[in-house]
Amino acid sequence: MRQSMAHLVARLRRLLPDELASSLSDAELCSVLDGSSSVGQVKAHPVRLPWQASTNAFVAEVGDWEASPTVHDGANTLSVSDFNLHTGEFTLQSPSSATHLFVHGRFVDMNAAAAQMLERLAGKQAAQFDFASDDQRFQRSQQVQMLLRMADEYRRKSRPRTAVLAREDVTQWV
Repeated sequence: MRQSMAHLVARLRRLLPDELASSLSDAELCSVLDGSSSVGQVKAHPVRLPWQASTNAFVAEVGDWEASPTVHDGANTLSVSDFNLHTGEFTLQSPSSATHLFVHGRFVDMNAAAAQMLERLAGKQAAQFDFASDDQRFQRSQQVQMLLRMADEYRRKSRPRTAVLAREDVTQWV
């Protein structure tokens, strides 16, 4: 496990049912987090009142950053004194009057990662079967249904994934 993923692994464990999360290895959780991560640049907006000319506080459009991302204004890399990896809020060392900054790094969609992990857990549990003994009934299939319902809820909350398609049959690229 990469050391920069430790806080994300801990957060993903908290999103899963306790009895199942404890049986998962850090490597399994890291692989799911890597599958739900993106490397890119997102906008950051100032956190200030309208009459303030400049501010040190900004917030990125996404949260759950893997490691220390870089902040720039389009031309220069800026010094950051504090960066909250979970929320994407950060403080610059010196005030900036910029209306938008950009944050570059690796970030994770925790809802998509939780949905994927729950679907994997449901797949493992699907081999169990319901049975009855004497006057008792054991319905293990309920756990699979519960995991899939939880996965569906997290999947609905996840960020949409987009891709840029190049249509060379329509547009000639120079």
